[in-house]
Amino acid sequence: MKAIACFIKSRQNRIQPLKQSWMSKCLESLRDSSELDPSDHLVHFYLSMAYAIRRQIPQALAEVRTALRLRGEHLPSLLLLSLLLSTWAASNSQAPISPIEDCSDDSKANSYQGALALIEAT
Repeated sequence: MKAIACFIKSRQNRIQPLKQSWMSKCLESLRDSSELDPSDHLVHFYLSMAYAIRRQIPQALAEVRTALRLRGEHLPSLLLLSLLLSTWAASNSQAPISPIEDCSDDSKANSYQGALALIEAT
């Protein structure tokens, strides 16, 4: 709860040092939450969002992967993953990863396991 309040305060504030301070408190609170309950996919999802906002893409990718391992059908995590992968590919001047190339058969491409296999390949 504290992390979400800090996140909202960070987004509402226009003074950069205060924004950074609120976001640091948000990240600290989310990290504490993930240590207390590592099986909560929402904590990892929000932690990934916070990292993404700070443009820490590798950390954001790691957290969203954890969220999807815990709950593969969480649509916001899947959407965040697609945004992070496209951002990562653009910043590294690499072509986006194609799910068709990474999945060996059609049934796997249409399942949650296919999505998780795609995540593992990145």
